[in-house]
Amino acid sequence: LYKNSQRPATQTLAILGTVLNLLAAVARPIADEGRGLTIFLTIFYLVAALLCFSGFYGVQKNNFKLVKVFAVFYWSYIVLLLSSIVFETVILSLTVSDDCSKLDDCSDEVRTVVAFTITATLWWLLQLHFNLVVWSYYKQLASQQEYQEIPDNA
Repeated sequence: LYKNSQRPATQTLAILGTVLNLLAAVARPIADEGRGLTIFLTIFYLVAALLCFSGFYGVQKNNFKLVKVFAVFYWSYIVLLLSSIVFETVILSLTVSDDCSKLDDCSDEVRTVVAFTITATLWWLLQLHFNLVVWSYYKQLASQQEYQEIPDNA
């Protein structure tokens, strides 16, 4: 049952990735401050949408090379997500520790850091699970196509 669900799961993740990255690129707030960051994020989301679409198209056409592009992008996303979670947790912790030295009660700030860390880690684990499904489908598709390319008289 699991192997049969990898194809539709990969296809669904690729469609969602395409649509959500396009929405993120288009729905960027236009602000005077940080204009360079806005342009960078818009380009990032457009490239991400293109890479997700290559995964969708690869699933449709049973093209393991395009699915590989999507799978490698997803691994890169996982690494980037983990790095940003660690970075943001460290920054939040440092900010809270500075604020707590000025305040008597900083339980709300500590709860915020803990809630962010737990929520972000759960999101990362969910994305890791999805990524493993995509990677598994890619490996399955690649092995099927390699098997089909073996000549009958070999």
